[in-house]
This record gives sequence, C-alpha cells and structure tokens, in this order.
Amino acid sequence: MTNASSCVQLIDEGVIVVLSECLASKDEVVQERAVHDINIIISIVGSKGCEHLLRTGAVENLILLLSSSSENVRHATYDVLMNACKRSSEIHDLLCDKKDMLENLLLQVERMGLMDSRQALGLIRTCLAGRRRPGEVAVSLF
Repeated sequence: MTNASSCVQLIDEGVIVVLSECLASKDEVVQERAVHDINIIISIVGSKGCEHLLRTGAVENLILLLSSSSENVRHATYDVLMNACKRSSEIHDLLCDKKDMLENLLLQVERMGLMDSRQALGLIRTCLAGRRRPGEVAVSLF
C-alpha cells in the first residue's frame, strides 16, 4: 500500500469491507491495525477511500471505537476521523451531524487523560467548524 494505484486496486477488491469487519473485532490489536490501515489508505487515495468508508459503514464503526477501552485504538481512531474529515465533506457532515457526537466528545475530554483530551478537542473543533452553514454568522466564545 505504498502508491495510489495499488491502494485503488485493493479498494476495488474489497479491502475496506474487510477492514471494516476488523473494526468490529473483539481483539484491540486487530482494531488498531485496521484503523491504521484505513488511515494509510485515506492518506494515499483521499476521497476514493472515503467514499468506500461511507458505503461500507466503516465510519459508524470508527465512531464506536472513540469510546474503546484501548488508548491506542482511541488515538488511532481520532487520527483517522480527522484525516477523513479533511478529505471528505460527506464524512465531515456525517460526523458533525451525528446525534450527541459533540456531547460525547466533551464527556470524553472530562474523563480521559491529556492526550485523549487534545485529540477529542481537535475533533470537536472540526465538528464546530462544520456546523457553520452559508449565511450563518460565526460567534466567538471569547
């Protein structure tokens, strides 16, 4: 998975479906590796990888992993969701419009350590940036 053409070929052969299934595994190592592989694919092929994430339901599985008991899985999941939001407005909108997403991220900031808090706050900023629609006025909290 070092170049775009091999990634596209893997996507066309169903690698996203397999990785999505791995996200639902009970094994945290399998989950973490699947998240990292998805992040590599998205980094290399961008929106094509994101389209497949949406079609396979992998985004929903990733969102569930934000509350994983494994710190490594959570960190990898934050990274891949931030990456996906940068490359796909559909994923960004799905994440930002998901019911209770912001509230759950804020609760995680309260419960988790500093590193998780930074990543959760980064995802919160991404969601808040996506909330502003054309014609709306931005309001500063400071």
